[in-house]
Amino acid sequence: MPSLIETARGYHTDGVGYNSVFWHQSSTLEILRDYPKTTRVYVDDPYVIRYKTGLYAISLPAKLGRMSAQPNNNFQEEMNVMCNEVNQGKALYVYLNFLKRAKQEEVLETCLPNLLFTTDDGSIYGEFKP
Repeated sequence: MPSLIETARGYHTDGVGYNSVFWHQSSTLEILRDYPKTTRVYVDDPYVIRYKTGLYAISLPAKLGRMSAQPNNNFQEEMNVMCNEVNQGKALYVYLNFLKRAKQEEVLETCLPNLLFTTDDGSIYGEFKP
């Protein structure tokens, strides 16, 4: 029983999932909250951006289908669309250090986006500040 009590105590003090203290203290999310609600954001985990900032977030293009694990034949086209939107000021690309699912270097080499902000927990790229 003591482990159950310690687990419950941890949930109470630190939170769980998107309600964890970590997300509440995110410098990157704090900056994103200043953007207009119409701002589109490309990120590896769109759910946390939508939930914590209210912005419209889109998953990064994936080389493999998320459900099928089959090659995504539209990957390059999807990357081009994302790069164009970010570089034309129509969207942001956000990299969150702790997700580590996407290869930031691949996006940076493909898109060559402008770095807007670097925080303790991520980076924001694009062409417009709030």
